[in-house]
This record gives sequence, structure tokens and C-alpha cells, in this order.
Amino acid sequence: MPKHLLRLGETFSVNAPTEKVRLFFDDAPAVAACMPGLEALTVVDRTTFDTTIVRRAKGVTARLQLRIHIEDESPTRLAGSASGKEVKTGTSYEASGSVNIRPLGPGAAEVTFAAECRLEGILAARGFAWAIDISAREVTKEFAAELARRVEAGPST
Repeated sequence: MPKHLLRLGETFSVNAPTEKVRLFFDDAPAVAACMPGLEALTVVDRTTFDTTIVRRAKGVTARLQLRIHIEDESPTRLAGSASGKEVKTGTSYEASGSVNIRPLGPGAAEVTFAAECRLEGILAARGFAWAIDISAREVTKEFAAELARRVEAGPST
């Protein structure tokens, strides 16, 4: 069975205090709304979420059904894991990641996101792996930009 490891990371600035940025991460539907391709979100409990994410890469549409679990929280950090499968191919997906928030000044914060994702199955094959890497990096950048925009805009968006 083909396997693929993907490491993602993104650091970006938000024109909002650290506390405001951290509070945004406590609102699962608001964070989910920043995710390109999000089709569904079910809040299981305060730290567990079921999602369906749809993404097209190299002519293949992937529909990932994932369970996300927040395992560690502090005023400036979140860490968690995700696991699930791609619906059509059964490719398994396991990930661990973290978000760190640090102040840049009284009205600004830096957010650093890091994740390690492991795929096993047909979508991890060489012909698809590079396309998945590119798509995942695009999604990460889009997510960061939308999250910054929504945090800066405030609760009305």
C-alpha cells in the first residue's frame, strides 16, 4: 500500500491582539468557515469535530471524512490530531498539528501553524502525491489568509 508523508507550515500576522486570535480558535464553526473545500462540520463536543472536506487535485476529486480532536490547549497554543479516510478510494489520513500564537505588539499577533500528515492508499501513490502536496500548500495559504481576514473583521463576519 503506497504511503506519503506531508509536512505543512505557515506563519502569518493578524492585526488583532493575541487574546482575540486565540478566542477565534474556540469557535469551531468560525474556524471551519476559513477552510477551503469544507463541505460539512459536526461539533461532537468542545474538543471533537467531524468534517468533510472536498478538494480537487490532478483531475481527481477527494472527499475526506475526518475526525479532529483538540488534545492540548493553552492561552497561546492548540495542538491536536485528525484521522479519517477519503470516501471513494479508502485512502487513510492521519495528522497531528499545532497552532502557536505570539504577540507582535498591543494590536497584532503572529500565528504559526505546523502539521504532519500521513496518507496510506491509492492517493499516496507517486502520481497523486505531488498534486496533493501542492493542493495542501494552497489550502494552507488560503486558510491563513481567510482566518486573518475574519479575525481582523470581528464577530460580524
